[in-house]
Amino acid sequence: MTITASPSPSPSPSPSPSPIPRRTGIAGPAYRQFKRCQAIRDSYPDGVPLSPEDRKVVLATLRHHPRGREKFGCGVAHVVVDTYVGGTRCFFVIRDDGSVEDFSLRKCVGYDTPPRSERLRAMMARFDFGGVLRRARLQLRGQRC
Repeated sequence: MTITASPSPSPSPSPSPSPIPRRTGIAGPAYRQFKRCQAIRDSYPDGVPLSPEDRKVVLATLRHHPRGREKFGCGVAHVVVDTYVGGTRCFFVIRDDGSVEDFSLRKCVGYDTPPRSERLRAMMARFDFGGVLRRARLQLRGQRC
């Protein structure tokens, strides 16, 4: 009686990466700056002004915000961490005139989500098996497949 080894099952193919775009990534110095500011944010209780060293780091990051000049306004008296509407903790700039402005660290380092329309299109494409949706759109436009 001869025993033969059964063929080993072939490894299952790894699933293809999702075509849904993820957030645009950041790397290098911008990523390190982002992480450093997150650590600063997480180390302070709500409403306590930042130390001069931490304030310097956060304000240097704020300079890269798309609306950075507006955020600085007439001058910065304090920078504090507090809870925003919805429970998110973020930085707030308290200006010299007493006005308060919040800002997004993600926007300071160019880390932002793609527009909703792009995400929706990618999600629809993920479920478009065999081009059914594409053919239907072309037919609606009066074009041939």
